[in-house]
Amino acid sequence: MFLEEIIEYIIHGKEETYLEYKASIKWFKKPRKNKDKVANAKIIRTILAMANNQNGGVIVIGGKEKRNGEITPLGISKTNSDSFKYDDMSRYIRTICSPQVQFKITRDTLNVNGTIRRFVVIQVTESQEFPVVSTKLIRYNDAEAAYPDNVLLRQNAIYIRSKSPIESREISTMQEWQELIYRTMDKSKRELLKRMPCSEYIQEQQRKPLEIKVKDNIKIEEQTKFEGQLKKDRL
Repeated sequence: MFLEEIIEYIIHGKEETYLEYKASIKWFKKPRKNKDKVANAKIIRTILAMANNQNGGVIVIGGKEKRNGEITPLGISKTNSDSFKYDDMSRYIRTICSPQVQFKITRDTLNVNGTIRRFVVIQVTESQEFPVVSTKLIRYNDAEAAYPDNVLLRQNAIYIRSKSPIESREISTMQEWQELIYRTMDKSKRELLKRMPCSEYIQEQQRKPLEIKVKDNIKIEEQTKFEGQLKKDRL
């Protein structure tokens, strides 16, 4: 049985920067045909983009998009569901990106309007310290050159979740680069502080101004009450 949080993702009904739906699709352990590579690349591109997304993201496999953009939770076949094995996916993804992506796969059924349907939910953790970079070129057709329309995954590319339109694609605008760089710098700084021998001391020092401010506020409040009492007693 899916956890309540995951059920909310399945029935949410529209894509977000942190949430993407894919129709019934199969994961290929050893993709050889072009269509097999296309199926895997669609999922991989989204996983890499979610890893570079703030707070990560979720991929629900089993949702079909209507023309108006709404998502219908139709589910997927048992064969397709069973193909999503963590070890197989992790082993394959490990060869095409750096640093490694942390993700979790949940496969189960859900009662949707009286019908039991299967879904696969992939929860991707935000990458720490550095953005995830694609390290391998994957083409639709290996017999043809790597022109844009023939590229499924580009080597040395950084994929993100764009806000308008909401999709998984290569980073392109200056604003997107700035956002990613600032977020990376902030995460790296926090990770560095955690690893420093004096990290506990630094955290303690950072808390002190707040503690001092609270104490000062208490003193001011007590002084105000005292002066008010003097006035009341006409002293």
